[in-house]
Amino acid sequence: GVNKCLTPLFKGIHSLYINGLLEHNVYNGIYNHYLDIKQRRYDPTITEEKVHYLTPEQLQQFMRLYHSMNRIRSKEIMEIFLFTVNTALRVSDIITLEWKHIDFDKRELRKVMYKTKIPVTVHLNDDAMDILSKWKKRCLNSRFVFDLLDEEFDLTDTKRLDTLRLSKNRTIQNSLKSIGTKLKLPFNLTIHVGRHTFAVLCLKKGLDVYQISRLLGHSSIVATEKTYAEYLPKDFKEMAKQNLEFGISIRNAS
Repeated sequence: GVNKCLTPLFKGIHSLYINGLLEHNVYNGIYNHYLDIKQRRYDPTITEEKVHYLTPEQLQQFMRLYHSMNRIRSKEIMEIFLFTVNTALRVSDIITLEWKHIDFDKRELRKVMYKTKIPVTVHLNDDAMDILSKWKKRCLNSRFVFDLLDEEFDLTDTKRLDTLRLSKNRTIQNSLKSIGTKLKLPFNLTIHVGRHTFAVLCLKKGLDVYQISRLLGHSSIVATEKTYAEYLPKDFKEMAKQNLEFGISIRNAS
């Protein structure tokens, strides 16, 4: 962030030096303090993000805490988390979710994903509908479902949207972290944990990985399989093993 903001200044200093308007010692004293933070070395190691999700038992603990919660804002953020568990929306899509994306009659959510720009249609189960009904009755915002952006906000202002998105995300995550501590979770509770919970529970129920990939708004099914490989049904893995032999071995025929 800082480097990017300072780039025009460093380019200007370099131009002054090239044109003989800045002494060599002054130029070196300034320009050599540029922080080169890019990773340029090849790293052969494969790092995988650990998928954290709430088990059915942990979800029940979460619900007990929700019903006993007295702080209104904390309860609202818990509802937002539960909405993610039931719809798999990323925090960016939670923030930009509008009432026009919700079809109450068809019980559907239709939205273009903020990150991937892929349109998705999500069936709204009873739990998701209950949460939406609560927020509708509160009349907090006539445009954005979870009242995280002003009603008149210009979504085409991507720079301001990104700034606000990061700010709102920090606020939500700080609250969820506190809730996770109360639940004594071995990991930080985040909106993305809700998304992982949706995916893992769907896989454990035997839903088709292709359909789950579509619901998650992934750009390809490969991304879904890579992220949730350890949770894929055993018969899926066995099918892959059996069908990924094409008879083109380089070994000598016996």
